[in-house]
Amino acid sequence: MKIYVLTVGDQQRLDLIAQQLGNIEYELIYSESEEVLNEYNKTYSDRQLKFNTRTLGLGEMGAWRIHVRAWEKIAQQECPCLIFEDNALISPDLAENLPQIMSDIRDYGMISFAEHPKRNVEAMPYQITRWNLPLYMYGVTPFYADAILSRIEKLGYTFPIDGWIRKGKITQIRVFATSYKLASRRPRKVLGSYAQKNIPKKSYKITYVLYRLFNKIKYRI
Repeated sequence: MKIYVLTVGDQQRLDLIAQQLGNIEYELIYSESEEVLNEYNKTYSDRQLKFNTRTLGLGEMGAWRIHVRAWEKIAQQECPCLIFEDNALISPDLAENLPQIMSDIRDYGMISFAEHPKRNVEAMPYQITRWNLPLYMYGVTPFYADAILSRIEKLGYTFPIDGWIRKGKITQIRVFATSYKLASRRPRKVLGSYAQKNIPKKSYKITYVLYRLFNKIKYRI
């Protein structure tokens, strides 16, 4: 199983990830520059406003791009892959749970192993439909990665990625979460990034309002 760590390049985060993963091998995927992310936002701003009242913030586009680049790599693999964000707090039991993780990824295609407020501790892995999928630790198969990439070409970059991924009418896939957790997330206040910066103002141009109404009905969003 291939393991990827998505990182903004912060050395403190990288040191913590290395400490947590120990002897487990992994590959780093670095985020793109702010200039590149701004260009992507300009490219997809018209599409975004047809689905949402504002375009994506810089951090939201950064999350999109780094996960997309991971999926592009995974689509070329021949085995399930596991992804961590560099803000993850990983369970010390990770290594002994790798066989179960591999099995769950193969069985469910895309599945989160991370903590979230709505986690159902009594259920088998269950589908996520009503809240955002936690992406700081999740697994995905090459088949699912390829399927997601095909939908991104038409409908990607329209919502924050953790919300977009569970909108089945848009993605044409199902995503799941496990009843057990193997990762949590560092508190937002200790993370130094641009995730909460440069949030654009809302747009109520009548053309976009009509598009949003149409898409809300069509995709049940």
